[in-house]
Amino acid sequence: MMNSKLVLSTLILTLALAGCNDGQTPLAANNAPPVVRTMPIESAQNSALRLSGTIEAARQNLLSFQIGGRITERLVNAGDRVNQGQLLFALDERDLSQATTAARAQAQAAASALETAQDELTRAERLFKSRFVSEQALDQAKLRLAEAQTRLDAANSSFGQATNALSYAKLSAPADGVVTEVVAEIGQVVAPGQVIGEFAFDGQLEIEVFLPQGLVAPDTGTVSLGQSEWPAVRREVSGAADPSSRTFRARYTLPADITDIPIGTIADLLLPIKASAQIMQVPLGAIDERGQGPRVWIVENGKTKSVPIKILSMSHETAQIQGELPVGTPVVAMGTHLLETGMAVRVQPR
Repeated sequence: MMNSKLVLSTLILTLALAGCNDGQTPLAANNAPPVVRTMPIESAQNSALRLSGTIEAARQNLLSFQIGGRITERLVNAGDRVNQGQLLFALDERDLSQATTAARAQAQAAASALETAQDELTRAERLFKSRFVSEQALDQAKLRLAEAQTRLDAANSSFGQATNALSYAKLSAPADGVVTEVVAEIGQVVAPGQVIGEFAFDGQLEIEVFLPQGLVAPDTGTVSLGQSEWPAVRREVSGAADPSSRTFRARYTLPADITDIPIGTIADLLLPIKASAQIMQVPLGAIDERGQGPRVWIVENGKTKSVPIKILSMSHETAQIQGELPVGTPVVAMGTHLLETGMAVRVQPR
C-alpha cells in the first residue's frame, strides 16, 4: 500500500512539472522581438512618374432643358452612341402648346388691328387734303397706327417666345457622340438647367490625371494602356489645387487618330519627373496607411519609429514618395501593418 502511494505521488509531481514547462516555453518565444526586413530608400529622380487617369472626350457637355417640366420621354441610356439631332428626352408639351396657340391668336389680332389703323390713316390723309378733317385728327390717326404697330411687335415677340419654349421641350443630341450618363427618369419634374445627363463629343480624346503638389506638369507624356502606348501633349492644368486632395487636375491630349478607346477607360500616364522637391522610391509593402496618413517605418536603436510621407504614385511593386528621410535610409519593407511605435524588433541581416 505504501509503495502504491509513493508511485502515485511521483506520477502527479512529474505531470505538474511537465505542465509548468509547457506553459513557460511559448511565453519565452512570445517575448522574443519579431524579425523585420529593411530595404534602403532609392532615388526616383531619373524615372518616370506613373499616374492612373481616365480617358475622357476633349469636348463634353452636361445635358439639361432650358425650361422646366415633366419628362414624358427618355429615349437613351448611359453608353448609347447617338447622332446629331437625335431626340434624347422630351417634356410634357400640353401647356406649352396652349401658350403657343394663345400667343399666335394675339399676334393675329394685333396684325388685324394694324391693318385697320393703316386704313384709318390713309382715309384721314385723304380727308385732310380735302380740308374735311383737321391736322389734329390726322395726327391722332398716325398715333393709333404707331400704337397698333407696337402691339403687333409685342405680340410677335410673345409668339416667338412661346414657339421657342415649345421647341425647348425636346432635347436632342448636339453632335455625334456618346451619352455617358443619365440621371433622369420618365415622370420626373425637372427645373430649367437641371442636369439630367452627360454627353461626350466624338473626336479628340484626352487623359485626365491629378498631379501631386510640388510637381511641374511636363509638356509631353506617354499614355499606356495594356500593351499599347501613345504620345500625349499637355493641354491644360488647373490653376488651383483641389481643396480636399491638394492635387492639380491636368489633361493630356492623345493623337487625333486614336478615337476607339471607350470613354471612362482607366489608363496610365507616364511623365518625366520635374520636381521641386526630392522624389524617392520604396517597396510597395513599406507603405503603412492605417488611418493616420501614409507613413513608413524605420528602426532606431532596435525600436520602430514611423515617419509621415506623401505618396505621389504607385505601381505593382513600388511607390514614389516625398518625405524628410534621405535616400539610402533603411525602411521596413513588409509587415508594416503589425508595427507599433516603440516596438522592439530585430533587423534581418542582408
